[in-house]
Amino acid sequence: MSSRLRFPHEKVTVTWLERRHSLTHARANMSLSAARARTHSNASTFTPCRPRDVRAVSRTRRVSLATLVPRASICGIDLGTTNSAVAVVRDGKAVIVPCQGYRTIPSVVSYTPDGAVLVGHEARKRLSADPRNTFHSVKRLIGKKFKNAKHMAREFPYRVISHPKTKFAAMCGVGGDGKDFVVLPEEVSAHVLRTLLDAAEADLGVPVDKAVITVPAYFDDRQMAATEEAGRLAGLKTVRLLKEPVAAALAYGVDVDEDETVFVF
Repeated sequence: MSSRLRFPHEKVTVTWLERRHSLTHARANMSLSAARARTHSNASTFTPCRPRDVRAVSRTRRVSLATLVPRASICGIDLGTTNSAVAVVRDGKAVIVPCQGYRTIPSVVSYTPDGAVLVGHEARKRLSADPRNTFHSVKRLIGKKFKNAKHMAREFPYRVISHPKTKFAAMCGVGGDGKDFVVLPEEVSAHVLRTLLDAAEADLGVPVDKAVITVPAYFDDRQMAATEEAGRLAGLKTVRLLKEPVAAALAYGVDVDEDETVFVF
């Protein structure tokens, strides 16, 4: 909400955050003008002085408020089939942020019998001990209908089923109580993304709610929509997808001013 304060010969628009400051400044000028008027016996009337620096004060106040509130940053994420990584821009250059002590983490998520969720290196250690509840390579299933992914089901140690509501490919694990639970690939990917975002936030010292995520060139609309949903589940407000060949070309400094064909392999 904004309000308008009227001064002689000019209208100055200020926000409600600045209103108190502006009113205080105006009253101070009016009191000063009244004091000056009383010192001149021939002055029958006086006009309150317009606070000429209200706009300057407003600009200064907006700047100071902006510096007090940490701005959210953006990061780039390579959400891979086998491994994933996160990078931020520092001094004009992209820098990979270490996560769990490494430049990359395995794209693996494990659900333990006690309800805990392990991500990355700790989850990979459970591939042999608990293969039915340790999900990897879910990027191959994300955004696919089960009928289109059924031929891949035998390649995974965990069960791949058709989601009872959406009919998309999903994974079925066994909880600590012996009951089955269903989890979607985007939910598993969200755990990987959240782990990478935590590392980026710890490195930058500010919240990160925007990210550019790379996807394969062959991803269709459903697969890209599922990847965006994984980002939202991880807490991202804004997700932008970038095809992996384009990301590779940009990473190697390809600056195309005209239409060109770039070979990426």
